[in-house]
Amino acid sequence: MNFDKTLYIITGTTAVGKTKLAFEWAKHFNAEIIYCDSTLFYQKMNIGTAKPSIKEQKKIACHAIDLVPVHQSYNIKNYVFEVMRLIKEIHGRGKRVLITGGSGFYLKSFYAPVFENFLRKKKFSNLVDKIYTLKGLKGLVYNLKVINPEGTGN
Repeated sequence: MNFDKTLYIITGTTAVGKTKLAFEWAKHFNAEIIYCDSTLFYQKMNIGTAKPSIKEQKKIACHAIDLVPVHQSYNIKNYVFEVMRLIKEIHGRGKRVLITGGSGFYLKSFYAPVFENFLRKKKFSNLVDKIYTLKGLKGLVYNLKVINPEGTGN
């Protein structure tokens, strides 16, 4: 079977009509939708989000919605692994993949490597803890400004 394995993306700010356009596009081009919206990853986050209704989700397959309970941590690493799996499955069904949402950090994962929860050296963690214990947040900010004045925005 020969079909398009391109990833299509619809993105933009809140309330510009991404969801409506995504459903129309997915229907017309035989696609499934993968959401890239950090508020949709969490279960029961239905207010203030553009989560598609159950009725809409029955018309077009929607993914990366209601993945974890609100009290559970979810990060970019989890998202990348989930999306890679989903893309493979969707393409395996002979369908196109449409990514939609406005979470820039998560969208970036489609273009460039991103990382989160990196491993810190114990020596570094101990130093940060010591500065915080002795001088508080102001002490940490001061040390950051000394080490990297351009990186603090001041």
